[in-house]
Amino acid sequence: MDLRIYLYNKPVSDVKALRTEVFIEEQGFENEFDEIDNRATHVLIYDGNIPVATGRLFTDEKGDYVIGRVCVKKEYREKKLGKRVIMA
Repeated sequence: MDLRIYLYNKPVSDVKALRTEVFIEEQGFENEFDEIDNRATHVLIYDGNIPVATGRLFTDEKGDYVIGRVCVKKEYREKKLGKRVIMA
């Protein structure tokens, strides 16, 4: 794997595509995207040019940090990429 990790201050198209694939198409969630996306920091891990894992970090109304929406492309699971998202 040729992994690269990026941080974004908005949900870029690859973040949206990966979350749609994992949460909506695979797991059947609805309303995956919310107002928090526009104020969160998004982590995106690529294997070469393929987005394979993502997650977001934001502060809640009390000022506490919250990590959420962590997902990994199906064929990349069991490779500890979710842990790498959280560490990033």
